[in-house]
Amino acid sequence: MRLKAHHPTRTALAADSQGSGMNYVIIGEIIKVHGVKGEVLVRSLSDVPDRYRGLETAVVIGSDGSLATFAIDGVREADLGVVVKFHGIDDREMAQDRLLGCSLAIERAAVPPHESGENYHFELIGLEVVRTDGARVGILESIIETGANDVYVVRGPRGEVLIPATREVVAQVDVAAGQMTVRPLPGLLDEVEATDEGTDGRTDEASDDVSDEASDEAAGRR
Repeated sequence: MRLKAHHPTRTALAADSQGSGMNYVIIGEIIKVHGVKGEVLVRSLSDVPDRYRGLETAVVIGSDGSLATFAIDGVREADLGVVVKFHGIDDREMAQDRLLGCSLAIERAAVPPHESGENYHFELIGLEVVRTDGARVGILESIIETGANDVYVVRGPRGEVLIPATREVVAQVDVAAGQMTVRPLPGLLDEVEATDEGTDGRTDEASDDVSDEASDEAAGRR
């Protein structure tokens, strides 16, 4: 069974200008100047309902990592995304010079809470992935959306490992602890050898006893 997944962004986080942490969540990409009055077309990276409705401010992140906060004068739906008018950007040239190619973000604190037992993609990126027998698999670097189920791209001592985001494989997600636990099913993760380091004493047999509640916690939101 695939895990549910809802995401506000694909690669979700950006550090603030002081480098003090991942404080912003990217929700769109500015892909085109729209008309002659400074409006831009934003390709949304969010499937949160009405993400842009009522949005009063947003952070524009340049390709060089620079950040600029803008008030938003107006938002409307379009065929290819969302048309946004930023305050102070009043003609096509300004929009092209200052906004085109940038990412659109909101503060992490403004992300709406998800349902219990679910997670946003940005909460999963960076988690340490371990097997139920304690063997370390690696760090979750990215998430591939396949249409059937997401696939977690994990980088470890033996290189890249692809892990399907299904309830059969993902035993538990503990964002607070920074860890995801996965079951080494036949033909999957066999190459990852169990070691004494980092083991929590659980065995593969014990993984079968993981409760439905723990499995529900592994459901991801994107």
